[in-house]
Amino acid sequence: MRPYLAVFKDSFREAFASRILWLITGLITLVLFVGLAPFALREETAYRFQRNEFRNGPEFLQLLASQETAKTPSAARRVWSRLPESLRHRLHIVSPTNVNEQLDVLSEVRAEFNGMFDSKDLYDPKLWPPNTLTGEGRRLADRGYDDLSAEEHRRFNRLLIDAAFPDFVLPAPGRTLYAEWFGYRIGAPLPFEPKQLSLLVNYALAVILTFLAGVLGVFIAILVSAPTVPQTFEPGAIDLLLSKPVSRSLLFLTKFFGASTFILLNSIYLIGGMWLIAGLRFDIWSGKLLLCIPVFLFLFVIYYSISALTGVIWRNAIVSVCCTILFWGVCFTVGTAKRVAETTFLDPIRIASIVPAGEKLLTVNRSGQTFEWAADHQTWEEVFRGADAGGAQFFSRASLIGPVYDPSHSRIVAIESARTRFELFGGSGKLLIGARNQEWRRMENAVTPNNPQALLLDSQGHILVVSYTGIFRFEGDAAREHRPFKVFGVDISPPDSGKFEKIGPYPDQKWRRPFAAAIDHTDGRIAVFSHGQLSMLTHDSAGHYNVKRDVEIETEKGAVLDFVGGHIVVATGDGHVRIFDGTSLSEELDLTPRPKAKPRKLVGSPDGRRVAILFDDGHVWLYDVEEQHPTAAKLGSQGDLTSIAFSPENRLLAADGFGRVIAYRLDPFERGNAYQSPMDTLQILYRYVVTPLYTIFPKPGELDNVVTYLVAGDPIELFEQGRGNREELPREERPQIDIWPPIISNLIFLAVVLTITCIYIERRDF
Repeated sequence: MRPYLAVFKDSFREAFASRILWLITGLITLVLFVGLAPFALREETAYRFQRNEFRNGPEFLQLLASQETAKTPSAARRVWSRLPESLRHRLHIVSPTNVNEQLDVLSEVRAEFNGMFDSKDLYDPKLWPPNTLTGEGRRLADRGYDDLSAEEHRRFNRLLIDAAFPDFVLPAPGRTLYAEWFGYRIGAPLPFEPKQLSLLVNYALAVILTFLAGVLGVFIAILVSAPTVPQTFEPGAIDLLLSKPVSRSLLFLTKFFGASTFILLNSIYLIGGMWLIAGLRFDIWSGKLLLCIPVFLFLFVIYYSISALTGVIWRNAIVSVCCTILFWGVCFTVGTAKRVAETTFLDPIRIASIVPAGEKLLTVNRSGQTFEWAADHQTWEEVFRGADAGGAQFFSRASLIGPVYDPSHSRIVAIESARTRFELFGGSGKLLIGARNQEWRRMENAVTPNNPQALLLDSQGHILVVSYTGIFRFEGDAAREHRPFKVFGVDISPPDSGKFEKIGPYPDQKWRRPFAAAIDHTDGRIAVFSHGQLSMLTHDSAGHYNVKRDVEIETEKGAVLDFVGGHIVVATGDGHVRIFDGTSLSEELDLTPRPKAKPRKLVGSPDGRRVAILFDDGHVWLYDVEEQHPTAAKLGSQGDLTSIAFSPENRLLAADGFGRVIAYRLDPFERGNAYQSPMDTLQILYRYVVTPLYTIFPKPGELDNVVTYLVAGDPIELFEQGRGNREELPREERPQIDIWPPIISNLIFLAVVLTITCIYIERRDF
């Protein structure tokens, strides 16, 4: 043992004697004490309007323009009166169809609103009754402008503007975060709230660590340690070592891990310093951050194993470095090829929605293309195409709601809306109709209300659109195609086919994100989930919807819901599945089948017995609502499922892979027909070339995910809680962080390479 300890001690001495080690130590010191230590996040009272804090942009601008003719004094009119004359004029002439022009006007409005915060005569108690202000606003109003500090003064005026336009302005957070460096503020407020400080700091540390230690640190360590193994096995040096009763393999392994002290020492200094800074500056003492030291050491030894193997064979440091870089390039190429093939070419054609249309079966992929299963040709054939459609719309900025099948008229109905540059700046959409007797030919119809969120059909086939501002019913002839007449790109033809009329809710509701809606096809009841509140609406003899009752659900997460028999099933983003009585809204069950996964889709069977929930990790959970127990079902491709639906015969349809739908009979459970087109060349290459190579090759690059997971947990939570994303559930599956596959894969690779090297050393005559 003593000879091996001596070799290991020599490695430590070589590391400490290295000038590069002390140079890197100096650079780390600069990063820690000049780059990171002076950095700070400051909390301040929030009052300024930021981008993405306005919603229903077109309607908001119309409301401002209408204040000129308003005869009744109001808070909105008082705020409007403070706008300059030139901006008031622009509000009247802004094009209702030109999104870029609307964004420019909205930006001017935001700048003018921010200029009102120092005003001391904005508040009028007659225009802002106490019931329109928040509790904070009432307290500041009672004190009056003269008793408020400058910061409280601005905050009060912000709350007044919020109260003047409650349907169009996101409520201001109480506090906001600013980034500072050496006491100087950097840019605008961060789009995160102070409660997210810990997650934000940890995520930033993970990103910095990945670059400094995982990229630069490993590369420099490979350059420094590359000569170690070749020098050990040079004539003369190896003769002296082998003159002692030592094992060649153990000698190599001792020298191998001894050379890792370079990266070990630097990792301890860098990560330990960042741990101290996070604790002293932000009071975040995360022990998991220190676990990144062995992770980066593991990452280094993976690359160093290739350097050592080539060093033993050729005994040349330059060859070792070149082979290590080549190995990195191959791993990077294979991983990039898989990622690019999935995200750019294959994910857009994955099935996002299954639409049983009588005895026909339709699917919609993530690019918005609709397909019908052609039994004669055993393939999916595209239908419901637009006039200018040409291939997959991989980069399309149009979103599709639906289609939904209308059995009473044998047609499918959908809404297509153009995405704007700002998510909260929602516009209207186009109603699309496809009749079965016309081979699902797509016809454009009426313009929908702004920000359509749900498309519903009642038992009579009436088309209902639910938005944040209410429920709207289409009145007109849906089978009549609208013929646009465009001048300079603007359709000026009248809505001759019909229009949407508001039919509720009464009393008026202020719905907001996160939002979801569903309809009971038996009696037309509508269930709405809005920001933690579940409401049930029923219609009167005139077809107008009224709020029957509502109940608070203690969650800030998004939800999906559906009617299942006499129940309403709600699955929320916090992992809970709640079952409510469909009449009284009393909660009957609260289940947590997959606490760490978020539900993406929830469907009830036509017989009202079962509910199926698809989670964002690609798993499906089945539950028998009548007998109150999960359904034992082994679906194929669990973990890779993309959409689910129930057929009229109560069979579960599950989409997986790339364009395959499998039908499952549930009582008794058995697999039925599979609907899948023949694979094209790209799919064949991906499945039989890229995927096997990716499986066989090590995945050192994926250790970055391990670092992120250890330091920040699941970073998706950080971005889902930003003010621009109010906890909506994912419409597509989000990447999952699973730390074990890359660790196991890399461990196997490391063991194989070191074993080969040891065998070579034992059999080679040095």
